[in-house]
Amino acid sequence: MWNQCDVDMTRGKVTLYPLPASPLAGRALASATFCRAVPPNVAPLAPENKLVLCPGLLAGTPAPAGGRLSVVTKSPLSGKLQESNAGGTAASIMARLGLRCLTIGGAAPTQAPFVLVLTSTGGQLEPLAQATEQEHPPTAPAALCKALQARFGKQCAVLCTGPAADNGALTATLQITDKQGAPVRTCGKGGIGAVLAAKGIKAIVFCPEQQAAKAALPAPSRYRAAFIEGAHQFTRAAHSVAYSDAALAQAALFLTALDAHYATQNTKAGQPPPTLPQAPQITKEADPLLEGPQPASKRKKAHPACQPGCPMQCPHHELEEQKANPGHLPAFDAEPLGLHTAKQLQMLEAACNGAGLDLVETVSALALAVQAGLLPHGNSSAMAKAIASAAAGEQPHCAMLHGAVAYARHLGVAPGTAGKKKQRLPDKDQQSLQLAGAMADTLGLCLFMLPALATQEGMAGLAAMLGALPGWSSTQFSTTEEPLAQVLRTASHCLKQEGIFNQAAQGCNEENKAQ
Repeated sequence: MWNQCDVDMTRGKVTLYPLPASPLAGRALASATFCRAVPPNVAPLAPENKLVLCPGLLAGTPAPAGGRLSVVTKSPLSGKLQESNAGGTAASIMARLGLRCLTIGGAAPTQAPFVLVLTSTGGQLEPLAQATEQEHPPTAPAALCKALQARFGKQCAVLCTGPAADNGALTATLQITDKQGAPVRTCGKGGIGAVLAAKGIKAIVFCPEQQAAKAALPAPSRYRAAFIEGAHQFTRAAHSVAYSDAALAQAALFLTALDAHYATQNTKAGQPPPTLPQAPQITKEADPLLEGPQPASKRKKAHPACQPGCPMQCPHHELEEQKANPGHLPAFDAEPLGLHTAKQLQMLEAACNGAGLDLVETVSALALAVQAGLLPHGNSSAMAKAIASAAAGEQPHCAMLHGAVAYARHLGVAPGTAGKKKQRLPDKDQQSLQLAGAMADTLGLCLFMLPALATQEGMAGLAAMLGALPGWSSTQFSTTEEPLAQVLRTASHCLKQEGIFNQAAQGCNEENKAQ
């Protein structure tokens, strides 16, 4: 049985109630829940705004790279609905606790921050000092997570904000622990952390319980066996397809065509499904964007994947020590900053994680500071210090906390293009990837898995997994493409719902500016 947990910070109340079996999960459920509960004209940092957290449909199961978390709120940066998605352990543990949806609304009446502690039987709010058992609790994510894991156990998942959120940063992130307990997985887009801080919550702790360890898989043994076999099929497909931009583009085109075909199937009975695009025949050894020269065992030890079964292991952490390999693109465009080595790039990423700031927004602001002569070109150490200073609310860099556009206005310059996302994983908000991205977020899959869905084995594996899940197990699929098409229809409806909300929100924003 799945549960929803509603947290009212104004009254300090945590309520748990059952949800019916449903194919909705991840982004689709988070957006639907948010749009029902929040009016478009609400101010992003007002108590009436909500944060909705939902694990993907495959979270907590053996599906490869299928444990991602979707967080939806109204963004303080854009004034629109914002979905941010991340890996780590939170989604899987949420699913294993039977939590399909977590909503957080209201605002704490006191300034002292709280920790929300959740188990399979409910949750409670504890003052931060009590939860960490420290009179002066740490604010940096790494130290805070270490203190919370010492209290609640090393196996718990922690979501927290950094010092930037404490000082009113609109670009504040939600840091999520990985399998090693380090808060290095990030919901960074749209100022998610700023909204959580406005509620009065510093951290969320999901405490796993032994008796709930298998709650995310269907109970009957025949369904469990079918699911695991489907997971094996999908894993084989994921590891057989080498990633490339061309493969991802073909997968997105296939998914769009599949959605269009099944949308008109009732009027065109008997029409065959669209022909599957052929994945590029690029071996992993031959693709410069893939593995790199070091052995897989050494690579996994140095930087574990954020999800079990992932064939990718996000390579911007695997750069050469002295010089960034052009084949391993960083998560941002560092050229305007004058940074070229792996050590420099990793220093900035670590500084943003420690501050709880969005990496791409912060790098854009740093480039403006370099352009204005406030920071030296090519000096990553000075930039890291500026990030820490800004997160602490100190002059002259605290103006960076509100995003690159606001910082450009502060400096009186035009916003630049520095910091533009430049990594092998494209931005799912690109028009060509919107539907595929929403589908992946609903399933809880990484975008890296999309090329596997453009293969017969990958689709068959997904069909077997979905056919064994509650809410899907009674559905009879006539083809292996049909369950994927159902998820695509759900994702398409999700995008339309978000678009309607954003149009209304934009109208409210323009009306407020006119007044």
